[in-house]
Amino acid sequence: MKILRTLLTSIVVLLNNVSVSAYDFEVDGIYYNITSAKDLTVEVTRNGTYMNKEYVIPSSVVFERKAYIVSSIGSDAFKHSYNIKKITIPTTIIGIGESAFEGCENLKSVVIPKSVTSIGRFAFLGCRKLASITIPDHVSIIEERTFSGCLNLKSVTIPNSVTRIEIYAF
Repeated sequence: MKILRTLLTSIVVLLNNVSVSAYDFEVDGIYYNITSAKDLTVEVTRNGTYMNKEYVIPSSVVFERKAYIVSSIGSDAFKHSYNIKKITIPTTIIGIGESAFEGCENLKSVVIPKSVTSIGRFAFLGCRKLASITIPDHVSIIEERTFSGCLNLKSVTIPNSVTRIEIYAF
């Protein structure tokens, strides 16, 4: 029994030290996961900390001679990327994942396009310098803590499509 416990402990320690690639490819400093090889769609994903002050997410990217539509921003994609001040999101994006921009303390400017139908919980949590936000018409729920901790948020436009605002959303 002691040998089995020692072996299992060793495996856990080894697995904690293994670095796993969390993306399929990178183009111009932005990392992507393929979400549908059939539909040729990708999501922006996380790989370390994004260091630039400004990012323009393209509407499409080419990888291995295939053009992919950028359709979502994944969970934790830009989480704790302190340097980011501005994000430009294309109209091909339909979803913003949980904690996508959480802790981007210097993020001042983001325009969420009308194509977005869902914004995950904690998506903009702690974006202290964010001053205004307009929720797109097709969003029906403002999730838990989506804009919590946005200390400079002075202007919020909420469309009639929003039927529920969850706890601590702002």
